[in-house]
Amino acid sequence: ALAPAHPAGAQVFGASSRYTGPSWWVGGMLGKSERQTMSDRATGGRWILEPATPVRVQVARGDAARTVGLTVSYASIPTSILTISCIGCRARVSTVQALGTYRTTGAISTTRYRHVVEFGGGVTRWSRLSGRDADRVPAVAANIDLTFAASIGIALPLGDDLELSVSYDITALNHEKEQGAFAGPGTTAKVNIPTLQVGGRL
Repeated sequence: ALAPAHPAGAQVFGASSRYTGPSWWVGGMLGKSERQTMSDRATGGRWILEPATPVRVQVARGDAARTVGLTVSYASIPTSILTISCIGCRARVSTVQALGTYRTTGAISTTRYRHVVEFGGGVTRWSRLSGRDADRVPAVAANIDLTFAASIGIALPLGDDLELSVSYDITALNHEKEQGAFAGPGTTAKVNIPTLQVGGRL
């Protein structure tokens, strides 16, 4: 979800046609990710990523139909680790994600609602792996993954200065592939993390 830093005469999506040129936009979203399993070379096993609540902020520039910007998000993810020395150890890992984004929007028939489509590419940094509930986990260095994302959603403009939106995102991470006893023919270095996002712009 994006919010305009209004120049003179600027309007948000769905408002009147007085908006005539590009502007800076800012916005924020709160999400809920789904449970996923990811292989990891540093710990030599698999991580079960439990549902988390990522927080996202975005700055972009463009007009009412399309914008190009930068999105940064943070999440602290409850995790279970499966390795030879740590079967089901409870942990927590932090992620910081930075994506360049391209966003388009358009009217849905004659309603006030607008459809939103966004694509992004960038990196995700995994760090601060630590144990939970007195469990101890291996110490690992921070790791950076190549990341791509796509989302679709619906936005509702409320007057000239507020817009609410809901979107469903898929984030694809190219993570380092595990080695050792937990590696197998079905092991993959990629993981897709679906996230439901709710946000607004002011």
